[in-house]
Amino acid sequence: MQKNTKQVTPKDTSKTNKSQVARNGRVLRAVADWLSQLATKDGKSFTDAKKRRADRIINDNNKTGDDILYILGQTGRTGGFIFLKLFELISRTTNIALVDNAIFRKIEQKYSELKHDDKKFAAWLKKHPAMSSYLTVLLTTALLLLGRAGYKKIKEPVNKDNKAKTEIVEQPQKAPTVKTYDVTDDGFVQEFFDENWNNFVIFLSEFETFRETPVLQPGEDRYTYGPGLTWVWEQLANGKYKQHECIGKWKTKAASFTKEQMWEQAQIHLLNETLPTIQAQLKAKGFKHVPSHQLFALVVAGYQLPGHISGIVSKLQQAGDDVQKCADAFSYWASKKRKDYYRGTMKRRWWCANIYLGYIDCHDLLGLNCDVFSAVDFNTVKPNDKQFAMDSSTLTYALLKTNDKSSVRDFIVQNKLLSNPDNCYTKSGTVMIATADPSMIEMIAGLKDFRAKKYESSIAHYQKAIEFNPDNISAYSDLALVYKTYADVTKDKSKSIMYYKRCCEQLSKIESHMAENEDLVVDDESMAYVHYNVATAQDELAKIYKNQGDKANAATYYKYAMENYGKAEKYGIDAGIADKHINKYKDKKAAAEANYKAMKKEKTIAFNRANSKLKVHSIMEKQSQIIGNNGNEYA
Repeated sequence: MQKNTKQVTPKDTSKTNKSQVARNGRVLRAVADWLSQLATKDGKSFTDAKKRRADRIINDNNKTGDDILYILGQTGRTGGFIFLKLFELISRTTNIALVDNAIFRKIEQKYSELKHDDKKFAAWLKKHPAMSSYLTVLLTTALLLLGRAGYKKIKEPVNKDNKAKTEIVEQPQKAPTVKTYDVTDDGFVQEFFDENWNNFVIFLSEFETFRETPVLQPGEDRYTYGPGLTWVWEQLANGKYKQHECIGKWKTKAASFTKEQMWEQAQIHLLNETLPTIQAQLKAKGFKHVPSHQLFALVVAGYQLPGHISGIVSKLQQAGDDVQKCADAFSYWASKKRKDYYRGTMKRRWWCANIYLGYIDCHDLLGLNCDVFSAVDFNTVKPNDKQFAMDSSTLTYALLKTNDKSSVRDFIVQNKLLSNPDNCYTKSGTVMIATADPSMIEMIAGLKDFRAKKYESSIAHYQKAIEFNPDNISAYSDLALVYKTYADVTKDKSKSIMYYKRCCEQLSKIESHMAENEDLVVDDESMAYVHYNVATAQDELAKIYKNQGDKANAATYYKYAMENYGKAEKYGIDAGIADKHINKYKDKKAAAEANYKAMKKEKTIAFNRANSKLKVHSIMEKQSQIIGNNGNEYA
């Protein structure tokens, strides 16, 4: 049985068919013109008869498919058969998809019948149903593709913590970007600078504290401004530059610089002092082809102390291929008298050694906090002020010292220093550091557990770290912080008191251990932090005792806190740490001192009250005795 089907006929499709025919004619004429040009280019043109047939085909829009192939056939030469078949496949597919598609025709029909309140819009649709159908399908397809892309984006895992890499023992293979430079070439300085400004910005952002105004560092006779600059460069009339110490009028000049001008000064400094000095010393010691990462290490080491480059290069020449000796070459120190910033410089030099040996690159630094290089204890990277600790565990621990605050990448982006900071030096190949320090392995585990808020497990790891190496001052310091933090979060007051006191014990252990071991060197910055952590623990203990009504213990711990905040301030000033930290220590010290005086005053008042009551009680007892005696007499 045949089913009844309702035939839908458009009201008036004559205009649609005419526009379709005209459109197809234009398409075919364009194709024919292109083919004619192609044939002429190949040295074979259409004959008049063939042209007439092409014109007839173009005018006869009912024979589009096969007749187009006729035109194509006239252009065929060697290999034309394959070309024709490919074109036939493409043209027929395109024709089915975009021209003779039933979906398009159905949409055209609907648009030609559409009634709309907006008469102009309805008229436009009826006049251009084909274009409307194409736009409808294309827009629908685009929305579907965008929706799919958005779904994939949502499903992608996001690294919320933005942490630095935690494993350095074996890193994944990276695209080699290490380049070797000929340091004997006269154009070396300019070439190296031009190709590596991105890398210089990253290195300076990490290893030099950016100061917006000139600051006089402890032990320095020149002011420091911008990215670690202590000189002001003046351009002379002949185009050359002259160097001036950042003091007096030149300090005033530096204070007027914008951030952009400070970075320009850094460029001038690199081009006129740091890089020429490195080139001269390498040439003098017989070096010729030097890899870029080794040059970066020398730039960081000699940026502020160009006078040390000669000694470092000499030691590198003597070291040859010995890894430890190459690393220790960066511990060169020109003056034995200037020890005021020795420890801070050695911590920076330890990082230089790792850069020189290819253990870290700019991508590692981008994820770190600015100045995090100094957060590692001096005795950790240079135990007992002897050899640099060049092992995977110490480096991994140092890279873990970063936190979720502003990173080097954030600093560069926020200050618009580079459009793409990730376009930077990447070490090539897989870096392997075979040795590992068991004490530092426990430190890494302790730090990871601490960040995961697994405080008891973290405490156990730090205690093991101290057992493996009693000279590991960082373990005592970190353990003090874990005890303090655990005491802060626990709701059990008895546990809080216990852990705060254990935090304070770590400082006593550090001081006694240093007294027993004269070779043990701890940098001022680390001592500032440990004194601050202990002071905050003592501050909290004082508050607990105050709330319990124990004014004597409250006053005692406020006094201890006041003293340790003062020591943190002193060590911080000596270490040259940021002013915001120094100001925080001062404020905390003042608050602890005020609380101590208040508690002492309350204690005195309470004592006087108790003493007054005791005196009154004593007088009353004496009077009672007198009355009693008198009564006995009268009795």
